[in-house]
Amino acid sequence: MSNTNTKNKIYLFSIIPGLILILMHVLCFKVSIPLSQRFAIISYIPKIPAIDDLIPIVPVFITVYFFAYLFWFICPILNSQAPRQRYADYLIGFAVAYLVGGVILSLFPATMDRAAEGLYSNVGTDIFSRWHQWFITDMDPGEMAHGLLPSFHTMSSVFCYLGVARCKEIPLGTRIFIGLYALSVVLSTLFLKQHYIMDMLSGATLAIVCYLLARKFHWGNLITPILKKFDHQG
Repeated sequence: MSNTNTKNKIYLFSIIPGLILILMHVLCFKVSIPLSQRFAIISYIPKIPAIDDLIPIVPVFITVYFFAYLFWFICPILNSQAPRQRYADYLIGFAVAYLVGGVILSLFPATMDRAAEGLYSNVGTDIFSRWHQWFITDMDPGEMAHGLLPSFHTMSSVFCYLGVARCKEIPLGTRIFIGLYALSVVLSTLFLKQHYIMDMLSGATLAIVCYLLARKFHWGNLITPILKKFDHQG
């Protein structure tokens, strides 16, 4: 199989991997929490007060946090511009990161007391504060947040950036945008009090380790025959 692409060409078949990765994200997160509760695994709070208590709530970050799923869906599509081996390694590494993350969430369930973190007190009246409150009361309700470590928001966003970093087939402007948005999502997990610093660091570490291993050992060889069937579809 050729390792070159038509420059800047996005392949339509990449929509399928994008959807699969989003589905894995949701399933790994949603399944792990009931599993840990079903088997009565004792949860813990991965908070480092000396660090986490210094991080303020900045509601404006809800703008990037809310659209993160769309970002994670689009990035695998944009990444189809990369050489085929790199793209395949990226997809398998991403999938493995989700699976490993799901196992960690199931066996070592981390929680956060949102009331104790001040998420329901001194709430502002600006649109971002109200949007943030709507999110934690209607979209992701419950005073106790579950499934914290590793942060899937961080892991997914870091992986999205690693996939395009230093990839010359993808326009520089696209790479810069993905890098900035990924960084914004990572910061939003802290400034919206959705995660602690340890959640963020573990999520970033998981992404980096899985990406590097996938590239080193070419995990993408598992799916390159499948990708080859779609290689001539534009």
